[in-house]
Amino acid sequence: MCLFLATAEATDTSNSTLLLVLVSLGLLACVCALALIPLAISQARQNQHKDALLPLVLIWALLSCGSAIHATVQQFQWSKDQLILLQSGYYDPSSDAAAPARPWWLWIILIAGYAALTLWSLLSPHAPAHSSPEPPRSN
Repeated sequence: MCLFLATAEATDTSNSTLLLVLVSLGLLACVCALALIPLAISQARQNQHKDALLPLVLIWALLSCGSAIHATVQQFQWSKDQLILLQSGYYDPSSDAAAPARPWWLWIILIAGYAALTLWSLLSPHAPAHSSPEPPRSN
């Protein structure tokens, strides 16, 4: 006698993996574009602190990109698990299954850090001009 239990196998299609890769690449492109803004402002204004701004912007970009991609991967995994449970027939869709929590506190800190970097590139004094002082005028 064969006894079969109801199971729902995860059929991870290439479409879901491709979608995850495309979303991650889109997030990476957005973060890189945002990271270039303070650097471009600093370069255009000949900011004397532009050498110190670059590593700070890189740290901000790495944290932002990592956080956004991590949250996206968690959301994709959670939705895939929910689909498997629904397909198994044993899951009640009206039950309240908690979605993964997003790191709002980290995102607020990253937004404040980005605003500070942009303001620093805008408000910092210009680099001193290399010009010779004017000779005193004789009357």
